[in-house]
Amino acid sequence: MNIDHLLDTRHMGAAIRQAGGRTKGPKPFSKEDKQTFRELFRKKIKPSD
Repeated sequence: MNIDHLLDTRHMGAAIRQAGGRTKGPKPFSKEDKQTFRELFRKKIKPSD
């Protein structure tokens, strides 16, 4: 992709949002995503021995 294409895409998205439209956001977390997050989060907050 070149910079012109990226800027055009950004401009079109901004124009749609300004007009009251919605643009596609990230997909919702799945059960698997939640489980993975939970496991990684618990590892991070667990005190190290």
